Amino acid sequence: MQVKAGDTLKCDGCHAVTTGVTPLPHGRANAQGSSINPGAPYDGYVYTNTQVPGTTAVYFGDFTDTLAQVRTRTNPDALNPSVDIVYEDAWTDPAARTPDVAYTYTYADLTTESPASNACSTNWVG
Repeated sequence: MQVKAGDTLKCDGCHAVTTGVTPLPHGRANAQGSSINPGAPYDGYVYTNTQVPGTTAVYFGDFTDTLAQVRTRTNPDALNPSVDIVYEDAWTDPAARTPDVAYTYTYADLTTESPASNACSTNWVG
């Protein structure tokens, strides 16, 4: 960001003090707070229900992998970007509790005009 002599650079909006949340700096990774999810601590890390209570223990992470990255690597078709909402409870251990019911909301099922273009609906390039 640049300003000319005499101008003042100021962030407003999402950083408003009235939210009660201390604004975090952005634009520089080294100026931000630490992530609450640093990912797997080493290659071959097993995500078990000890680390993530109530989850299955079938996922193995590589260094810094989050659970989403592990799932995408182990099952690339599971997380394809889409305008549709597709939910599957892939994490809950059935021994801990009953997994949530899967559901899908598709734009093809709308009875009104789609808010997304046909090109976006059929050829997502997220």
